[in-house]
Amino acid sequence: MKFHALLFVLFVMVRTASAAPIVTYVFNTNGNGTVDPAFAGITADVYNTRSSILGDDGSNNTITGFSTRKDNAYLRASGTTTSSLPVNGTPAYHIFGLTVGGLEANEVLNLSDISFLYETTGDTDTTFFISVYGGADGTDFSGYGLSERLGDYTHAAGAERSAVVNVDLTSGNSAAGTDFTSLSNGDGLEFRIYFGNSGGSDVNGTSAIHRIGGSSQGLIINGDILVVPEPATGILALGAFAGLLLVCRFSKHP
Repeated sequence: MKFHALLFVLFVMVRTASAAPIVTYVFNTNGNGTVDPAFAGITADVYNTRSSILGDDGSNNTITGFSTRKDNAYLRASGTTTSSLPVNGTPAYHIFGLTVGGLEANEVLNLSDISFLYETTGDTDTTFFISVYGGADGTDFSGYGLSERLGDYTHAAGAERSAVVNVDLTSGNSAAGTDFTSLSNGDGLEFRIYFGNSGGSDVNGTSAIHRIGGSSQGLIINGDILVVPEPATGILALGAFAGLLLVCRFSKHP
C-alpha cells in the first residue's frame, strides 16, 4: 500500500491535468479568444481575418449573402489551391495565436491540438482545401511548404460540407516536433489557416465560401500545464523511494 501511495505522489508532481481547452474562439462575438480560468495569465490573440471585420476575405472584399451568419469566420479563396501555399503569397489565410503567461517558475505549457468546425458552401463540382501552419511569433511563413503543414483537410465536391478538424500539435506530428511543448512565460505562437478551392463554375465567385466555426463548435486550442519538480524535491522523493525499498527488503528478510 505504501509503495503505491509513493508512486502516486511522484506522478502528481509531474502532471497536474490532462489536456483541456486553453483558448476558445466563438465567432458570434467579435473574434476575441476566451481563455479558460485554469490557464489565467495566457493571452489569446484576436482571430484575424486580415480585414476590418469578420466575414471579409484577405483582400477586404465583403462576402455578400452570408452577413447574417454570425457564428463563423469565413473567406472566399478565389480558386487558389493549397498545394503551393503559403509560398505563393496568397492573401487567403486567417491568423490566430496566443502568448504564454501566468506560469510558476517550475511550470511549462504543452499544447496538444487545435480543433474547429470547417464548413464550405459552393457548386457541387467545387473542391475545397485548408492547410494549417504554426510557429513562434515573427515566423516567416512565406518559405513554408508541404513538409511544414501541421495538418490539412479537403472537402470533396458537394453543395455543402461540414466536418470537425483536429490538428495534432504533439511530437507525434513530425511537422510539429517539439515546437509547441515546454513553453514558458513570454513565448508567443502564431497559427495560420490557408484556404483554397478548385474546379466548379463558381470557384472565383462569392458563392464559394469557406467557414471556420459554427453553431456547434468554434475554434479551440487545447493543452495542459506540467509541473517540473525542482532538483531538491526530486532528490528527496527518490531518497524516500529508495528508503521504502530498503524497508520492504528488510521486512521480508529479517
